[in-house]
Amino acid sequence: MKINFHNQGQSLIGIIIILVVVGLISGGLYYYYLQKQIPEVSEIPEKPKEEVVPSEEIAPPEEVVPPKEEIPTEEVKPEITCQNECSPTGSKKCSNDGYQICGNYDADNCLEWSTITNCPACQYCQGATGSCVNRPNNTQDTTSLNTCSATCKKCFGGACVNQASGENLFSQCTGAYSCSGFVTRLRNMCNGSGACANIDVAASDCSGTCSSYCSGGSCISTNTGAGTCTVATDVRVASGGDGHCASGNCVADYACDDSVTFTYKGSSVTYGIVESRGECWMDRNLGASRVATAYNDSLAYGDLFQWGRLDDGHQTRYSGITTTLSNTDLPGHSNFIYGMGTPFDWRSPQNDNLWQGVSGTNNPCPSGWRIPTEIEWETERLSWSSNDYNGAFASLLKLTVGGRREHRFALHEFVDVFGYYRSSTVSGMYARTLSFNDNLAYMGNRSRAVGFSVRCIKD
Repeated sequence: MKINFHNQGQSLIGIIIILVVVGLISGGLYYYYLQKQIPEVSEIPEKPKEEVVPSEEIAPPEEVVPPKEEIPTEEVKPEITCQNECSPTGSKKCSNDGYQICGNYDADNCLEWSTITNCPACQYCQGATGSCVNRPNNTQDTTSLNTCSATCKKCFGGACVNQASGENLFSQCTGAYSCSGFVTRLRNMCNGSGACANIDVAASDCSGTCSSYCSGGSCISTNTGAGTCTVATDVRVASGGDGHCASGNCVADYACDDSVTFTYKGSSVTYGIVESRGECWMDRNLGASRVATAYNDSLAYGDLFQWGRLDDGHQTRYSGITTTLSNTDLPGHSNFIYGMGTPFDWRSPQNDNLWQGVSGTNNPCPSGWRIPTEIEWETERLSWSSNDYNGAFASLLKLTVGGRREHRFALHEFVDVFGYYRSSTVSGMYARTLSFNDNLAYMGNRSRAVGFSVRCIKD
């Protein structure tokens, strides 16, 4: 059988076309059928919008801009430049009658000194630390703010107290001696209560009324009225008689030599001799280089002795120092002893028998010479032309203001201001001393440990 493939192919294509057409028709009918099966979903009506009733056209509110807060501008102060006047904070310095403290006391950032704080009465500012210390005992405080200069007042222990009965440290009580029964000598002096009064100051001959002289080897007393004239003190007869009275005994007159040569601090020295008030004195202080040419001649100041000590080198103005007290009359070294408490003596216990007379223990004067007594110094003082350092220098002794070496720190004080001269006389725990400055001169109690000038007198 013959197969006609050409015809067969055409038939196949026709069949395919028919099938496609039939499929499309069938699909359309099926879609239509489905549409009919699903009910229509009613449309949900929209919620009616609120009818906006037109109103007056409201203009948008104006934007309110708050007022700008005005911030005050800080005043720019010019920068202050400064320089410290002192340093560090809290340090002190002495000024006038008081002290100042370093700190910041104004608007800048720099340090400056405060106003002056005055020291209490009878104290003064001393040293680099600006400390108030006690004024020396038996002196005045005459500063403008803290005064202790009233009649019969004095500084003692850093306080203003009454002068003791019989004292007249600053010559405030005036009046000559008066005689009571030709035995008791009265003088206008401090009475211990801050006032002047007639005080019994000595049981001795009354100057101008009684006199003593030597006759035939005996000391004769006379008076011009009732009573007995004593001869307890030395009185040189101005005319007549043979010799002079010394402690009630008749002593032949003698002339002073021109000079005296002796060994002092290990070297031979020669000092001149002057006669004053019937006594022979050395013409200069122990240790002085020459006779004074002025009251403040530093070459005539000499050495400063602690009371009762030997010529052992301690008296040199810048000798070594020690705080170790001595329990014997000879410390055995050349150091100045300082820093002790009451009774302010280099020796412990004290010995009142030192420096007593020409043969006294530790007498620093050469053979035949000694330390003057209080009476001998007082006799000299009363002969001066003025009761101050001018009168002291104008005297035959030509005394000077060599100052002192104090016992607390071994420092030098009152050089060129005060003159101090040791006597052999003791008074309780003290020793009597002649003191003078530019407006007063007096005998007073001084600590034995303080270094003072020494002038020798012939026995």
